[in-house]
Amino acid sequence: MNEKLFQKYKVEIELLSPLFIGSGKEWYPNEYYRDLKNDRIFIIDFEKLFEICQEKKIDFTEAIKNEEFKSVIKPSQGKKTQGFDINKFIDKYNLPLQEISEKEISLKWDHKKGFKESIPSISQFIKDGNGNYFIPGSSLKGCFRTLCLWKEVSFLSEEEKSELIKFNERKIKFRKKASDEFQSKIEKKYNSLFQKIRFSDFYFSDFEASITQIFRSGIPQFVEVVEKGKATGEIWIEKFPQEIEEIKLKRFREISIEFLETLNKSRNTQAKDQMKRVEGGVPSLKENEMIIRLGFGKGFDFTTVGDWIKESLDFKGLKLWFPNIKQRLKTVFDFPLTYWKTYNGNSLGWAKLTFEKK
Repeated sequence: MNEKLFQKYKVEIELLSPLFIGSGKEWYPNEYYRDLKNDRIFIIDFEKLFEICQEKKIDFTEAIKNEEFKSVIKPSQGKKTQGFDINKFIDKYNLPLQEISEKEISLKWDHKKGFKESIPSISQFIKDGNGNYFIPGSSLKGCFRTLCLWKEVSFLSEEEKSELIKFNERKIKFRKKASDEFQSKIEKKYNSLFQKIRFSDFYFSDFEASITQIFRSGIPQFVEVVEKGKATGEIWIEKFPQEIEEIKLKRFREISIEFLETLNKSRNTQAKDQMKRVEGGVPSLKENEMIIRLGFGKGFDFTTVGDWIKESLDFKGLKLWFPNIKQRLKTVFDFPLTYWKTYNGNSLGWAKLTFEKK
C-alpha cells in the first residue's frame, strides 16, 4: 500500500459502557469453576488438573461418568441437559484452584437470577493468537457504514421509504430483510465508498475485563466483557480530491451527533432508555471526538434501517419482517429485538472515539 495516497489518523476508542464482541468461542460449564461467594470465575487448565489427579491417584475419566458429579447445564445454543459439573469434582477432592487454573476473572451477576436452574456457558470476548483483547477494524467499519446509510435514508421521502420496504410473497418466504431496491440504490453506493477507507484493529493496553450477566426481555446470558478501557489504532483514507470531502472523519462525527439527537427526540422509548444508561452520561465532545456504538447487544434502533422502518411500518409490517417476534409491545416504537443490558441495567457498546491526523 502506497502511504502517500492516504491520510492517516491516529484513533483512540474509550469505552463509556461495557463492550462485548464475541469470538465465537465459549467456556462450557465443565471448563470453569464458579466461586459464587466471592464472585470469581476460574478457567481450568486441564493439563495441570490431570497432573494433580495423577499425583492424588484420582481417576478423572471415571469421574466424568459418575452421576455424583452431574448437574443441569445450559449451552448458549441448545437445550438444558445433564452434564459433568467441574465444581462438584473439585470440591469433592479439595483440589487447589490456584494451581489448576489458567485464568481468574471477576463475575458480575444478578444473585437472584443466575446459576439457579442451570449452569450456563460463557461467551468469550475476541482475542488474537496471543490472548490480547482487541476491537476488530471491521467492527468500527460497520459502525461508520451504518451512520452513512442512515444519513442516506434520511434524505428519502416517506413514499420512497415505503417503496424500499415493500413486501411480496417471495421475500416473506425467504425472510429477506431488505428489498432489492434498497440493496441496489443504497448499499452498493457505500460499498464502493468504503473501499477507500482502511481500518486497523484496535488493541486495549489498559482495561478491566469481567464475566457479566446480560439480559434481553428477561432472557439471561453470560459473556466476557471489557468493562472499561482504551484501545488505539489507525484509520487510513484515500486522498481522492473528488471524494475526500464525503469521507473526512469530521463528517462521520456530524452524522453521529445528528443520529443520536434524532433518536433522543423520537417516540422511541427503548433508544432513549439506552442513552440514559450510559455510565456517567454522554460526555461533551471536542471537534475531534464522536460517540459510537460497537459490538453485541446494541438493539434494532442502532442498525442501518431500524429507526426508519419503525416509523414506516405498523405492527403488521413488523410481523412480516420478523415473523418469530414474541414480545408484547405497547407501541411499534418500543420494538427492542436485540437490545441487551447488563445485570444492573447498563447499556452495552457505547464508546467515545478521538481522532488526530498523523
